[in-house]
Amino acid sequence: MMISKTYTAIFGLLGVLIVSLAVFGSFALASTPTPAGAVNISVIDYGSATETTATTVNASYGNISRLDLTANASTKRWHGYFGNITASLKLGNGSAVFYDFGGAQINTVFATSTNSFAWGQLVAATASNVDTAWGYTTNAADNASKVFSGSGTVENIASVPTVTTVGSFVTGAFADSTPTTRGDFAFGAVVYNPAKTGFDSSATYSYQLMVPTGVQNSQQYYLYMSLK
Repeated sequence: MMISKTYTAIFGLLGVLIVSLAVFGSFALASTPTPAGAVNISVIDYGSATETTATTVNASYGNISRLDLTANASTKRWHGYFGNITASLKLGNGSAVFYDFGGAQINTVFATSTNSFAWGQLVAATASNVDTAWGYTTNAADNASKVFSGSGTVENIASVPTVTTVGSFVTGAFADSTPTTRGDFAFGAVVYNPAKTGFDSSATYSYQLMVPTGVQNSQQYYLYMSLK
C-alpha cells in the first residue's frame, strides 16, 4: 500500500518539512524501493535567496567609466525541501495497533509528480532527460545537466546522477524504465540518521532535497519514503 501527501514546489524557494510516518501492514524492499506509509507534512517556513537590487550611476557627455559589477540572482528552475523525519512501524488494522515495532529507519525521501509512479521499474535517470522533461535549455546556467553533475549509488542503484547541497546532503535523480514525461521521474534525498548540520549552519536536518519546477513555474509533488 502506498499513501502520500502532495506539496507544491515553487522555483527558487526553500521549504522546511517536518515529516512523520506510520506504516501498517507488511512489505519487503528489494533492490528497488517500494515506498509505503502516510506522510504528514508540517510546513514551518520557506523563502528564497536574496537578490541584489539595481543601483544608479550617472552618465555625463564626453566621459567613459569603468564599472565592475556583481549580482546575486535566485534560480528560476529549482525548489529545495529540507527538514527532519520521525517514523514508526506498526502492525494493525486501521488505527487499531496489533504490534508496535517502534521507530522506523528511513533510507530515502522521494518526490515525484505522480501518485502512480512505477516503483518496480526504478532506475537511474539521465540529467539530459530531466532537462528535456522540464524544458531546460542546454545553455542554462542551472539546468539539470549542470546540477546533477555527480554520480553515486542511492537506494542500491548504481550510477545515479546526484547533486550535493551545502552540508553534504545528497539528492539523486531517478526514472522509470522509459522516461518520457515528468511523471516518469522521481528525485530521492538520502536520509541521514542521526541528523546533521544543514545548509544554514543553525540546525540539524535529516535530509535536503532538490526538485525541478520548470522555468518560473510551480510543480506539485507527491512525497514517499522507503524504509530500511
